[in-house]
Amino acid sequence: ELAAEQVKRLGLSLAASVLAVIVADSHYAKSVFLLVFVNQPHLSVLVRLACNRVLYGPPPVVIGKRGRGRPKIHGDKFNLKSPRVPERQSTYTLDKLTVRLSVWTQLHFKAVPALVGMVVRVEFLTASGEAMYQRPLWLFWSGPSSVPLESLCLMYLLRFGIEHFFRFAKRRMGLLN
Repeated sequence: ELAAEQVKRLGLSLAASVLAVIVADSHYAKSVFLLVFVNQPHLSVLVRLACNRVLYGPPPVVIGKRGRGRPKIHGDKFNLKSPRVPERQSTYTLDKLTVRLSVWTQLHFKAVPALVGMVVRVEFLTASGEAMYQRPLWLFWSGPSSVPLESLCLMYLLRFGIEHFFRFAKRRMGLLN
C-alpha cells in the first residue's frame, strides 16, 4: 500500500511528456500496487512474476445477441507453469551469456483486468543452448510495446544493483531514513 501511494505521488508530479518505468519484485505483483498503473499512460510497470501465477487473455468477442448477465471479463487462462507457444521469440547476447526471450501479449491479472500487458520469459542459455537454470525469469510489462525486449530484460537485471545501493546507503551511511 505504501509503494502504491508513492507511485501515485510520482505520477502526479511527472510532466505529461515523461515516461516513468517502475521495476518491482514479485512481492509487488498484487492488485493494490498494480491498480495504480491503470489509465496512467506515462507510468509503466515491469514486475517479476512468481512461477505459479496465472494470467488471463482478452475476453471472447460476442457476436449477435448476448445472453443473460454481464459480459465476460477474462479469456483463456495463461499458466506460467505450462505456457502455450510464444507469440514472439528472440535471442541476444548479454556479456558472455546468451539470453532467450519469449513473449505473450494481451494478458491481464484476474484481480486487475484493466491492466493489460505482456509476459516475457527470460532464459539464460549455456553454450550448447540448454537452459542454465531450472526455472526461467517471468516478467510482466505494461507500457509501450515499442520498448525493445532486450531493454526490458536489462531494466529488471539492473534493479539488483540499485536495490543493494539503497540497502548500503540505509545501513552503512545512515541515509534515506
